[in-house]
Amino acid sequence: MEIKVNLQKDFDLEKISKKLLNLANASVSIWAKSYVRQTQLDIQNRKYFTPRTGLLAESIQILDTGFGFTISVPLKYGLYLEEGTKPYIIKAKDRKALKIPNPSGTGYIFRKKVKHPGIEPRGWFIGAFEERSEIANNAMVAYFKRGLEKIQKGEI
Repeated sequence: MEIKVNLQKDFDLEKISKKLLNLANASVSIWAKSYVRQTQLDIQNRKYFTPRTGLLAESIQILDTGFGFTISVPLKYGLYLEEGTKPYIIKAKDRKALKIPNPSGTGYIFRKKVKHPGIEPRGWFIGAFEERSEIANNAMVAYFKRGLEKIQKGEI
């Protein structure tokens, strides 16, 4: 990307630098929003796993740190889907046994504990970084260019 700046006689460096700083911050925000939107679309399109409730896509947050943005997923199972898990045992908490639907579709099976084989890593968030960041970069650059044009015309 190439940026050209032409300075005029009555150039106010402090005023322009504030505008450029605000534009840069807004551009990074556009990057983060684009990345999150692409992630949510991938979840809805079942690209990496089949969502059950939609809570994972809704839980993705963009936090302004003052020096940039942090994208976070506060739900624990987001990490489990990203990195996978080792095999583990599921035990009944409030009851004597677990109630598991019979694979044949008739009735239930009751067990005190079940050995879960673990979850394979899906790479749904960071694993798709390169693909999503390219889309986010394009959105950010387009926004930044439009902002520069507005600054140059004196619209901002």
